[in-house]
Order: sequence, then structure tokens, then C-alpha cells
Amino acid sequence: MVKKIDFHIHTLPKSNNKDEQFDFSLEWLKKYLQEAKLDAIAITNHNSFSRENFNLINTEVSSVRVFPGMELDLVYGHTNLVYPNEEKYLDELENASEQMKSFEKDSKLTIKDFLKYFPSYMDSIMIFETGKSKSMRVPEELSGVTAVGGVSNSLKFQKVWQDNHIVPVLFSDSHATENGRDTSRSDINRFGLKSIFETDFKRHSEPRLPSTAQINH
Repeated sequence: MVKKIDFHIHTLPKSNNKDEQFDFSLEWLKKYLQEAKLDAIAITNHNSFSRENFNLINTEVSSVRVFPGMELDLVYGHTNLVYPNEEKYLDELENASEQMKSFEKDSKLTIKDFLKYFPSYMDSIMIFETGKSKSMRVPEELSGVTAVGGVSNSLKFQKVWQDNHIVPVLFSDSHATENGRDTSRSDINRFGLKSIFETDFKRHSEPRLPSTAQINH
């Protein structure tokens, strides 16, 4: 059975970037989930985690499973970290977010600090940005983690699939808002055009999907 998921949704802006300021809209998120017919989502704000915001979404959006996460600016590039929806992981994300409050706009998280802030990272799925300006491959220090490659469009999906170095996934990278400056990040109709991964996986007799057992609690 195919499940439709989006593990790259922003509900809060980056606090140190005035160009990405927006107000969270729960109604926008509900509309997106309904129109996209999603089964699960992850909340992945930049270098931050708001337990209050996550709990609100987790309570109000009962039609899908909601997972906690964070988008991180690692020294090697961007990656999303998605954890099971359990209290110990919420605590870890909240503590890490507090540690990173002092980050400047161009600050990068070292692998040493990543391991310090996220000691349970092996319980996560990590989505390494692929095919963009801040792309990265899985660092050797994190080689044991369940990893996929996040791409931004169908052409990059096909290329990464053919390169065969990591399983590609295509998520929205959306802003859950009705008043964002970058309207392309909240255009629900545009996100509908990204829903091609289901067809691509069905073309193969043995889809190389990553194991997600650790988040299906």
C-alpha cells in the first residue's frame, strides 16, 4: 500500500531571516492536507522546534500522523531530521532548539555538535538535500542512519534515482501560511504538481524504499 507523506513543512519562519517571515495558518495546513490527501507529515522548521506549535498541530490535525523534526544547516549542507512522535524525542528537539538559538544567519552545525544535540539520531530518518545549491551526501560520520535524498522536482527525482546512490523523495518544502512573501512556498496547486513519486516507484518491480519501521510506532 502506498502512503503519501510530506516530511518537509515549515510552520514557523527563520527567526534570523527577515525575508522569510510569515504567520502560521492552521487553516492553510488543513486545506493542504485535505487537497493533497496526505497520510503523514513532519514539521521541520529551520534549526528550531516549537513544542507549542507542534502540539497544536498534532491535536488539531487528527486525519494524518504528525511527526516532529527539524531542518538543519550542517557544515556539509541541508538535512531534515524526522523523529517518532514520542516525548523523549520532543524533549531532544526542544533542547537542541534551545542550544541553537544563538545561531547567526549563516551559522552551520558541525557534526560534533550535531552528535551532541541529537544523541538519538539513529532513531530518525534523515533527508539529505540533493540536487540543489546546498546539496550534500550522507557524511561518513552518519553513514549508519536511515537516509533518503530530498529533491525539488520530478527531473531531479529521475536523475537521483538513476544515479542510484540514495533513494530520492519529493516533498513540498512549504510554508504553512496565507501571508508569506514567497507565495510559491504556500501555493497548494503548485505542490500538486510535485506528486510524482508514487508513479515513479510503481515503475520498478522492487522499489528501493527506506526502512521506516522506527517511526511507525
